Amino acid sequence: MIPALRRPKVLTSNNSPIKFMILTLKNGKKLVVSSDSFHSIMNIEHKYNCMVCKTEFDFDDEHKANHKKLETHKQKLTLYPHKEDFEENLIRQLDTETCYCTICGVSLSTHSLMRHLSAGVHKMELIKAKNRAYTYKPLE
Repeated sequence: MIPALRRPKVLTSNNSPIKFMILTLKNGKKLVVSSDSFHSIMNIEHKYNCMVCKTEFDFDDEHKANHKKLETHKQKLTLYPHKEDFEENLIRQLDTETCYCTICGVSLSTHSLMRHLSAGVHKMELIKAKNRAYTYKPLE
């Protein structure tokens, strides 16, 4: 008998599926995070906020998708790379006072970063990102 294959859970946000990205780190490890987290886009009070561009736009999936394709947005992502010091924790330094955790999809003060990284919630999200790498395979 062949065992049934389990389909991954489909998570939804704003009534649409959450899209994930497989990231390969320099050390070869793989993590899977949401596309919104990778692009530093947060949902704050029924608006989308891009933390790297410091812009706010309508809570609409089409606006969000268009924003991710903007050349200025892509350039800002390269201006704020994930800091190598924090390896798989995927931290972007947005300015002297603010960081963005791609694993958790949260913006936080630089002063509270180490507390965030040692918190159980961050550690659990990091485990999920690692485990998703075994579940999700790249499209061919």
